[in-house]
Amino acid sequence: MGSVMKYILLVVALGGFVKGLCVSGQWTMLYEHQATGAVIGGSLAALKTAVQNGARIRIVMPSGYAAEADYIFVKDGGSVCGQFLWHVSKASWNSFQGNVYWWWNIFCTSGKYYTTRYNIGSHVHRGDSTTATRLKWFARKDWATVKYSHDSSGGGDQTGHEALAQHIRDGAEVRVVSTSSSGDFGYAPLQNMLVKPRGESGGGSQTCSKVMGQCLTHVSQMITGNDVKFQSNAYWWFTLLSTSGSRDMSRWNVGEHVDRGHTSDNIPMDWMVDPSWRKAYTNGPKGEAIFGKKSDLISAVQGGHRVRMVILYPDATWYATNVNNVHVRNDHVTAQSIQHVSMDANAERYQDNAYWVFMMASTTGTVTRARYNVGDTTARGSDVQHWTIHWFVDTQNWKKVLSHGTDGTVIAGSRTALTSAIKEGASVRCVMADGHYAFPAENVAINGDHVAAQTIHSISVAVSGSSEYVLQSNPYWWFTIVTTQGDRKMSRWTVGSHQSRGDSADKVAMNWFVDE
Repeated sequence: MGSVMKYILLVVALGGFVKGLCVSGQWTMLYEHQATGAVIGGSLAALKTAVQNGARIRIVMPSGYAAEADYIFVKDGGSVCGQFLWHVSKASWNSFQGNVYWWWNIFCTSGKYYTTRYNIGSHVHRGDSTTATRLKWFARKDWATVKYSHDSSGGGDQTGHEALAQHIRDGAEVRVVSTSSSGDFGYAPLQNMLVKPRGESGGGSQTCSKVMGQCLTHVSQMITGNDVKFQSNAYWWFTLLSTSGSRDMSRWNVGEHVDRGHTSDNIPMDWMVDPSWRKAYTNGPKGEAIFGKKSDLISAVQGGHRVRMVILYPDATWYATNVNNVHVRNDHVTAQSIQHVSMDANAERYQDNAYWVFMMASTTGTVTRARYNVGDTTARGSDVQHWTIHWFVDTQNWKKVLSHGTDGTVIAGSRTALTSAIKEGASVRCVMADGHYAFPAENVAINGDHVAAQTIHSISVAVSGSSEYVLQSNPYWWFTIVTTQGDRKMSRWTVGSHQSRGDSADKVAMNWFVDE
């Protein structure tokens, strides 16, 4: 294959290194270490291999705290270090603090984890700390099985490139791994992707000239010995990657609209594809059914499945994105997707004066978008479109392990089944018992036989018409903690400002799913 690796199918042979590791359900415990970094079980080499192959990675602490990695850096000859960002400060295992802040962690296989804290909505630093902990590292067994590689100039196999583009149009997730000349490598999940058509192809041609994707889940870091830790005076480090080999990096102060630099370079990349997704439904611009049954999509949402959307724009560009949470109302689905930063017309460079693009998309065909400065409350406009939307759901086996009433009374399953699955690395999704709202547990905490799940990526919405939801004007973050006791605690903060919009609590009946 020469110096440019071709598009290949990766037969990820777990049997080659799984001996002695803990394999349970869909997650494999690849490595466990003491707080000193001393190995307890598994293989650090196996963990590094999983990262290089684009696996989803989760950690579980002895306390029962568990979360999924948002970005991973591996120093050549050093530690595996993952950024775990989506946690808001708590007063206890099941409640928020009054004056909340981001609680960001970098966990390393040295046993250390590095924490930094910043106000929600302002650049006020609330402290750093370094702690040591025993830790288990898990990887999904069905990690990315398809790979497209290119050099720093974008040179790669064209057939493989077209196959990558088709996988994205077919709803696949992608994580990009890049290795430096020094042997260090980074792992970047893509929250959204574009497939741009060739200039000469016109219309809705399935050929493409380039693929782009954004990684927005990365905060500035620095090397310390064999580990990495957060930089002081932290900034968001947004990365826009392209199969042309380009990497565009836009940096913005955490909590304020202050530019910290905008640079570009070219690097070789491995695009790791997880094609474990199926199309459930397609609606037209007027909400007409084009493919599948809407009831199939709704059943999948209510059965705990993750959702992705792929939209064909009028200029023949395909846009694929994660879905952060899902509403079901009057037999229609509305999805919130809020991880997108503005780009220039060619989509290989972020705009210099960057803003967030928040989106609500419905099976009615209505797509509403609102734009706000990165780091402050300045509105940059909004629009309403009517587009064809392809809806994809993952093919993982989501098992409902617990259903409870508003007072926490167990209706079906058991809390033990839920806590056991979490300790074995499983990810968790929550669906309200009425089936009207579904969301991920972005981090979980175990307290005895009870669980608290925190969800972060949710912005305030309002009902629209008979079946849709739209973003509220003057929106706020709607952080929630739900527990197996039936409690729901809510903390609201203005998007772009450290302004509380109120706390509240109520009781909810909930179904808990794990990807066993």
